[in-house]
Amino acid sequence: MNQLNESVKELTEYQQPEYKANIVDLNNQGKQMERVQERIADVEQTPKKETNYSQEMKSGKKDDNQETRSLVQQQGQEKQWIIKQTMFVRINSKKNVSEFYTIKEMIGQGGFGKVYKVVHRQTGMIRAMKLILKSKLKKEDQEKLLEETSILMDIDHPNIVKLYEMYQDDNSYFLISEYCDGGELFEKIKFVLILTEKEIASYMKQILSAVSYCHSKGIVHRDLKPENILFDSKNQGAALKIIDFGASAKLVNDEKLNKRIGTPFYVAPEVLNGSYDEKCDIWSLGVLLYILLCGYPPFFGHSEGEVLAKVRKGTYQFDSNDWSRVSMQAKDLIRRMLFYDPSARINASEAQQHAWISNNKAKGQVNNLSLKRLQDFDSKNKLKYAILQFITVQVVSSQEKDDLLKIFQDIDKNGDGTVSKEELLAAYLKIYKGDALAAQHIVEELFPQLDANKSGKVDFSEFVTASINRDRTLSKKKIEQSFKLFDLDGNGYITKQEINELFGNEIDEKMWEDILKDCDTNKDGMISLNEFITLLESKIQQNPKLL
Repeated sequence: MNQLNESVKELTEYQQPEYKANIVDLNNQGKQMERVQERIADVEQTPKKETNYSQEMKSGKKDDNQETRSLVQQQGQEKQWIIKQTMFVRINSKKNVSEFYTIKEMIGQGGFGKVYKVVHRQTGMIRAMKLILKSKLKKEDQEKLLEETSILMDIDHPNIVKLYEMYQDDNSYFLISEYCDGGELFEKIKFVLILTEKEIASYMKQILSAVSYCHSKGIVHRDLKPENILFDSKNQGAALKIIDFGASAKLVNDEKLNKRIGTPFYVAPEVLNGSYDEKCDIWSLGVLLYILLCGYPPFFGHSEGEVLAKVRKGTYQFDSNDWSRVSMQAKDLIRRMLFYDPSARINASEAQQHAWISNNKAKGQVNNLSLKRLQDFDSKNKLKYAILQFITVQVVSSQEKDDLLKIFQDIDKNGDGTVSKEELLAAYLKIYKGDALAAQHIVEELFPQLDANKSGKVDFSEFVTASINRDRTLSKKKIEQSFKLFDLDGNGYITKQEINELFGNEIDEKMWEDILKDCDTNKDGMISLNEFITLLESKIQQNPKLL
């Protein structure tokens, strides 16, 4: 009993998520750190006019632009603009963050800096700001920060926290991200006496979907634990969001990772052995599921060394005093996730399809009217589409997307956080009552419109952009907030220069003229608020009965 009490005490000591602050490097300090990639050295040699971080991020955007230009040259046609998720993260290297955000309160603190709740001055939108002190960062830490932001810029999943903007000055980096006020999953474990298996299965499905999505992109989180998973609101049924990618890494050419990094209770044995892949995340989630079901970890010790020794052995048990009422299916999933041999361990996609997850899944049904609404969607005007997607990413909150999220998840049968052409076809077959020809015809025409970034799948933001309801979601307040995000100098007009600043100088004269034809009623070459509303109304058909 004393051991159980100590275990609970150990787990309930509060730690605020912070970039690398909760990460325990399991290497001895004397061991040499991983070599910093050549790009950071190049960045340090750049002229002092711009900071290292600015140069790095701008070079990334320049690569994207070069890719687009090459595509145009190869095709010899009108400019083919590939819309990428990275476009919707604003890089404001030369601007003072305090001009745009007001600090309300500190919500976290760690060894590298602080996390604040902030309010956007022009729009009133609430966000989180992670302030990272440059003086606290070694070269390898700076490289990890670049890696973390690069990964977050490219992620589009409803259960992963969204990065919005990045600033820096001489002393600090500032990362502006989605604000989640529902608290940590860790806190839920502490204060809720009983969680039902259905609740826990819902949590695990969301987490596994996000992890499956990351793994499909070659991203390994490497520090999954309850402290790094937040509820997006205090509402009943709030969605979970994975945060803190400070320990994450990308797999390249199926090579194994070797950095010994993680949190002792959750780290996989193969990480301690210095050769591992994405399956280390599954082990961590197996530990998490074990804790959610019984309240203490499978590998407990009174010291870090003792914990790691037990992790290396990988043996654990289901004490009948605590596990007699837990279903056999739940215990079976844990066994599969904590299988010692990573090659035989279940993967994230397979875990989502496990009987325990499926049997505890909430019943959902695709809204026929919503799918029919998708048929009216047209993304041929890429700039107009990019403006609308920018709004859905930056302005529309997670709670306001909730209805669409449920529909999206019901279509996404394999739970990887994207919709494939086959999954979309299956959904349309239902509403057309098995008429394969009609469903196939619609999907063949519709899918290329939805898949704006040409990834071969429909991401969540792409789905929301196509499905968004003008009357329910884009209220007058939301439109005004959106306008202010585009009106960078605050003079009441959106110019081509401001659009180009947001979208990486991708907008040519013809694209701008096409937009002005739809909304520039006074022919002054700029877009006012009323003209901006006209532009959106020409994009979104008004139909209050939908959704």
